[in-house]
Amino acid sequence: GEHIVAKSDGAIDVFGLSSGVQAVEAGNAHTCALNSSGGVQCWGSDAYGTLGLGSNIRRLTPIDAVGLGSGVSAVSAGYVHTCTRMSDGSARCWGGNGYGQLGDGTTTPRNTPVQVARGVNAVAAGDDHSLFVKTDGTLWAMGNNWYGQLGDGTTTYRAGPVKVSGLTGVVSVVSGRSSGYAIKHDGTLWAWGNNEFGQLGDGTTINRNQPAQIGSATNWRLVVAGSSHTLAVKGDDTLW
Repeated sequence: GEHIVAKSDGAIDVFGLSSGVQAVEAGNAHTCALNSSGGVQCWGSDAYGTLGLGSNIRRLTPIDAVGLGSGVSAVSAGYVHTCTRMSDGSARCWGGNGYGQLGDGTTTPRNTPVQVARGVNAVAAGDDHSLFVKTDGTLWAMGNNWYGQLGDGTTTYRAGPVKVSGLTGVVSVVSGRSSGYAIKHDGTLWAWGNNEFGQLGDGTTINRNQPAQIGSATNWRLVVAGSSHTLAVKGDDTLW
C-alpha cells in the first residue's frame, strides 16, 4: 500500500505516475505507460523480458525500459511482448518471441528493445503477433499466424516482417488477440485473422488469412479490439 494513494473518487495513483501520462497499455501481466517526455515505463511480470529492463525480475512499480527514457511516440502491449513507435519513425519491440512476434528474425526472447523497422507510422501488438504501418501506407506483420492473423494469405508463422496482402493507404491499425484491423485513408475498415466469435464483423465465423472489407461504410474513424470482440466508431460518432 505504500506505493499507491487512494483518492476520494476511488481512483489510485500509480507510484511516480500521478501526472504527465499520455497513454497506457496493458498486456497479460504487465503494463506500460508513455509519459509526456516520450519515455516508456513498465511494471508487472517480466518472465520473458516483457518490461524491457534487461532482466527477468518482476517490478511492482514503474521503471524506464532500457534506452526508452525519451523519443517514444506510441506504445502497444501484447500478451508477453511490447512494441513502440519512436519519434524518428523506427519501431522497437521486446519480450516474448516464441513465434517471432518481435520481428528480429529469431524466436529468442529479448529483455531489451530491438529495432524492427524504420519508416513506421504506427504499431500494434497482438497476443503473439505484431503489426506496423509504414509511411507509404503499407501494412506489415510478424509472429504467430495460426488463424491467419498476419494477413499474408497463409497460416505460416513469420519471424520477420511480411507484407499484409492487398492493403495500401492504411492510416491506423489495431491488433486483437489473434486478429488484425485496419482503417484506410478512404475510411474503409478491414479485418482478418481469428473469427471464431464473429469478431471480424463480416457476418460469419470463418477465419480469414487475408484482409476483408467490413461492410461498405467509408466513414470509420476508430477501431478497438478485445480478446474476442471488436468495437468501432464511425464519423457520425455512432458506436458499432
